[in-house]
Amino acid sequence: MNDAELDRILAAEEEIVPSAGFASSVMAAVQREAINAPILVPTPITFPWAIALPGLLACLLLVGVTIMQINQSVHPSGSSIAQSVPLSGVANGATNLANLAVDQAMKLPSLVMQTEQQAANMGLGWLLAALMFSYIAVELVTLNVENRR
Repeated sequence: MNDAELDRILAAEEEIVPSAGFASSVMAAVQREAINAPILVPTPITFPWAIALPGLLACLLLVGVTIMQINQSVHPSGSSIAQSVPLSGVANGATNLANLAVDQAMKLPSLVMQTEQQAANMGLGWLLAALMFSYIAVELVTLNVENRR
């Protein structure tokens, strides 16, 4: 077969028509199968707790350690908020709690400065930059994959 014969065959516009009764026999077979086959419902996809639980526990641990660090920086003598509120009556306790809240609010700017200094000492700026770079890279790859579809 040469190129001329191939061009002639491809140039012919013959309509492809299925044999008589083909479409109706296929549809009849599909309907029989639908009637006779049991309805299969896929099982629901369960949440992957085995994968997510370690990350959630790590987050809870991090929150707990952060709260402990904040409590130690606010109360360096070892006393906690619960120890500094006397329970000698409801009104007295509420007044002392309000005074304690005002004291803690006054210490907040210095706490923010201490936290910022600790973050700088630990190199959290570089960690944040690396996380942002990773996030941007993943988003660009995802965007590229979505655009190809």
